[in-house]
Amino acid sequence: MGKTSLQNIGEEVFRADFYPGIGANPLIIFTTVAVASGTLDFKWVGDDGYEAVNQAQITVS
Repeated sequence: MGKTSLQNIGEEVFRADFYPGIGANPLIIFTTVAVASGTLDFKWVGDDGYEAVNQAQITVS
């Protein structure tokens, strides 16, 4: 079980909760529209308190 989320400049733009029966490495595809430059924060929370965070800078011109 686990959950993943994406925040764009502090606002949650995607969230998914996973339950038993989901593959170990699910492929997650979604779309969003960036309206301002900033940081995308990707977060995965898994079993037993495991947490992974990654960030990406985006520039909107």
